[in-house]
Amino acid sequence: MEEDHPLDSLSRDELLVLFEWAYRFCETNTLAFSHHAEAVVIDKIATELEREMPEPFNEKYPKLIRAAQARILSDYESQMGKNTWIHRQPLNQT
Repeated sequence: MEEDHPLDSLSRDELLVLFEWAYRFCETNTLAFSHHAEAVVIDKIATELEREMPEPFNEKYPKLIRAAQARILSDYESQMGKNTWIHRQPLNQT
């Protein structure tokens, strides 16, 4: 049985806008919105995730997020290496 996930709730238009935003970021290394619709789609995904996921409300959330981040980056690096455009992204967000 397939599990539902937040992207299932997005319309084809929303998926197209999300793709354009993500593709532009990957190509330009600039994380910015070029149209308000992009922010709408990101907000919709965040709302769906908040509704579906218990982890953000768990007292161990900081530990859970750090572990998830480490696993994702490790998996990526095992496939793509440790010197990619991902590694050149500034990490100054709080």
